[in-house]
Amino acid sequence: MTAKRISLMLIACALFSFRASAQSPVLTGPADGSTGSSSALTLSWDTVAGDTAYDVQVAVNSSFSNPVVNRVNLTKPSTVITGLPAHATYFWRSAAVGTCGTGPWSGTWWFSLDPLATLARDHTGINPTFSLTKSGITYSVMQTSPVAIRLYDMSGKEMIGFSGVQPEGSYSFMLANRNLAAGNYVLRFAAGNFEKSAVVPLAEMR
Repeated sequence: MTAKRISLMLIACALFSFRASAQSPVLTGPADGSTGSSSALTLSWDTVAGDTAYDVQVAVNSSFSNPVVNRVNLTKPSTVITGLPAHATYFWRSAAVGTCGTGPWSGTWWFSLDPLATLARDHTGINPTFSLTKSGITYSVMQTSPVAIRLYDMSGKEMIGFSGVQPEGSYSFMLANRNLAAGNYVLRFAAGNFEKSAVVPLAEMR
C-alpha cells in the first residue's frame, strides 16, 4: 500500500471519526427502569447513520467495571439476553461501530429482572392501594396476591428484598432499623396489575 493511499485513508477515518464522535445509538427497549422476567430479554436501539455494527454491554453497576454481557460487532440493532440471574438490577448501553472504529457509548438505561413482579402483573384483578413515606411504604391488597418489594442503591445493588403471597389486608414495609447509609435509593413495588418505582432519599437508618 502506497504512502499516499495510507494518508488518504487516515484522513478519511479522521473525518469519519469526527462525525461519529458526536453520535451514539438511542436506546429503545426495554423501557428505562422496567421490570421483566429472567427467561429472555430483547435489548434494542436505533441505528446510527454510517454504522457497520454495534457493541453492547450489560453490568450490575453503572460504571460497567465488570460487564456480565459484552457483545461486539452485532450486525442488527438488537440482541436477546438470556441467563441473567433474577431479583437483580442491570444497567446497559450500546455503541455504534464504523469503518474507522467505535463511536461513543449511548446513555445508560437500567432494568430489573423479577419473575414474581411479572407474576403479580398477571393478576389483573388485583388493585392495591399504595403510599410512600420517608420511613417506608404502606399498602393494601384486595385479595390474595403475590407481592414483590425491592430496594436498590444507586449502583443497582439490592439492599432489601421481599417476595411473598399475601392475603387480603393492609401491610407496612418499613425502612427503619435496616442499617442503611444516608443517600438515595430506588424502591420498586409490584402487586396485581400495579407497579410503582420511586427514588427514595433516606437519612441514615440504623
